[in-house]
Amino acid sequence: MAVLTTRWIREHLARIENAADGNVSSASYDLRWNGEFREPALSLDGSWQWSATQRAATLTMRPLTLYLLSTMEYLQMPPDVLGLIFLRSTPARGALSMSPAGVVEPGFSGEITLEFFTLWPAGYTINVGYSPAQIVFLRCDEEPLRDYRVFGHYNAQRGPTLGVSDE
Repeated sequence: MAVLTTRWIREHLARIENAADGNVSSASYDLRWNGEFREPALSLDGSWQWSATQRAATLTMRPLTLYLLSTMEYLQMPPDVLGLIFLRSTPARGALSMSPAGVVEPGFSGEITLEFFTLWPAGYTINVGYSPAQIVFLRCDEEPLRDYRVFGHYNAQRGPTLGVSDE
């Protein structure tokens, strides 16, 4: 596998709906929050469930609470390219944490659901367009035998998507 750099990312921005050229760095692309999120909600029977998708221009994440956020970008991964999602260093230094579930399979299409929580006692505030995460693209040595467009559970997702067993 080889990490793909600025030139490849810029040449393939057309494969990313709502891409911003200014979000391309030397070897990654900064993903932006589109204003949609889901958070845990206490139901009438006292159990915790995920809220319906909500939309806001600003979100203050409560401490020690997991949030599902959706990206502005809708990716269309080539069949021989894998994406790895990482938390950017600035939000990490502000006590924002991200779930390590950050593999975007070759052939995947859709918005990315990001999983965040904060350890900061006052919470963590973000605005639409904020870039909390980045994706690094790696070229596979060959196309996978299984095509994500056929077997993938999350293909063509839009909005913060629950796990298959959570729906």
